[in-house]
Amino acid sequence: MTIQRIVIAGGLVAVAVCGLFPPWLLTFYTTGSTDSSGYHSESSAGYHFLFTPPVRGPSHAFGTKLDLQALLVEWACVGAITWAAWLLVGAAAGKSKQGQAC
Repeated sequence: MTIQRIVIAGGLVAVAVCGLFPPWLLTFYTTGSTDSSGYHSESSAGYHFLFTPPVRGPSHAFGTKLDLQALLVEWACVGAITWAAWLLVGAAAGKSKQGQAC
């Protein structure tokens, strides 16, 4: 297995781990009364296993949801780092092969 394939495999493993332990948001919603339009709040709940989301209060106004924007940013960063590492490893391998040919 070449070093470039190892870099790609490492990137895929990192994407899978990010997907299994995604960022979560705690949410709070209230409906408006006759004189207000209600209230909505979201705050970070950290990282938790995909199939066991964090638990908030017993009220129906509290909830949790995946922070998809943060997850997509994580995946984009992992992809960019993997791509850069793949290029660097490929360039280093190319230089070492040229040095051996002379």
